[in-house]
Amino acid sequence: MVNKKPIALILKVIAFVFFIFALQKLITLSPWEEVSFQHPVFLVLALLLMPLNWGIEAFKWKRLVSPLIQLSFSSAIWSVFSGVGSSLVAGRSIGSILGRYWALPKDMDRKKVVAPILFGQWIQGLFTYLFGGLSFFILGIDLIEGSIKFTSLLLMLFVGVVLMILVGGLWFYFPKFQYKVKDQLKLIKSYSKQLIVDVILLSGLRYLIFTLQFVLVLYTFSDGQPWWIYFQWIAIIYLLKTITPALNMVMDLGAREISAFYIFHYFGGDTNIALMSSLIVWGINILIPSLIGLTVRWRL
Repeated sequence: MVNKKPIALILKVIAFVFFIFALQKLITLSPWEEVSFQHPVFLVLALLLMPLNWGIEAFKWKRLVSPLIQLSFSSAIWSVFSGVGSSLVAGRSIGSILGRYWALPKDMDRKKVVAPILFGQWIQGLFTYLFGGLSFFILGIDLIEGSIKFTSLLLMLFVGVVLMILVGGLWFYFPKFQYKVKDQLKLIKSYSKQLIVDVILLSGLRYLIFTLQFVLVLYTFSDGQPWWIYFQWIAIIYLLKTITPALNMVMDLGAREISAFYIFHYFGGDTNIALMSSLIVWGINILIPSLIGLTVRWRL
């Protein structure tokens, strides 16, 4: 039998290298000299909300896998952190799946957890699209114009068609793929209405919390705009970040900051504060948990 411990160690070393690279980016990209800390207490509050943010995600994960296994809260939170840690290498969605998969006991049927993870991500994403779309509508903005808009629509259409062809090909020409998909969906179909309602409420609460964190960090540097204006700007930033593909968490860092810079520039806000706040929020909610996640034992 192949000893998988060295493989897990190598993956963690690679992830740690990505962590150091991301930390270096956080330090070098931050416009420290262009901003000043006017209300540090807001930064402390944003930091204190980090355990609540991931605690809610852990409780949601605990509910999602409850038909398969009764996880303790501590096991659930370590599993979630493991997903964040592995995302440094494999990206948001795949990394989350692999990290949570590796953190679960090997004596359970871990292959069935893919559907709960994707279902949880889908529910969480609904709030991003909902609030981001509403903010686009309320503010009446048009971020892309002319030929750029036409080219973007064509690109999105092309990507959509390619994905449909790939999924269709897998479905019709690989019966084993059909079986695996149907097997995964059995668990989702077994969810009670109360479980689904719980997941929706927890996802909505988590969205409000990490949005509030962003607002608090912005107020660390300046009183700026009223909080409801910031909420709308941030909703659009998260929407743009979500629809931007990221190969790994380091790539995700750039998508977030570009979105924040663009939105603040569009509305005449301070782009230095936007960039600094976005980097700090990323450090609090992603970089710190990813380092914690790298301490979790990965059972390959």
